[in-house]
Amino acid sequence: MSLNPVNGPKVEASFTDELAKTLRDGFTAAEVAEAKKAWLESRMVSRSQDAALPALLATEEQYGRTMKWTSNWKPESGR
Repeated sequence: MSLNPVNGPKVEASFTDELAKTLRDGFTAAEVAEAKKAWLESRMVSRSQDAALPALLATEEQYGRTMKWTSNWKPESGR
């Protein structure tokens, strides 16, 4: 990834402002809900990709879990 040096200070200032806002105000319920939805969707997509499946299977084996466990897992449960 490259960055136009002219834009560097603007990008850094924008990032710093957004980080400060997040630390000060936190995330809205809508932002959290959207992030959870996007994360769950990405998990579903990764399970359907051939390249990601062996890594997922190895991780689940390491923790003694099955694909059924993975498909039933909910973020709210934490397990």
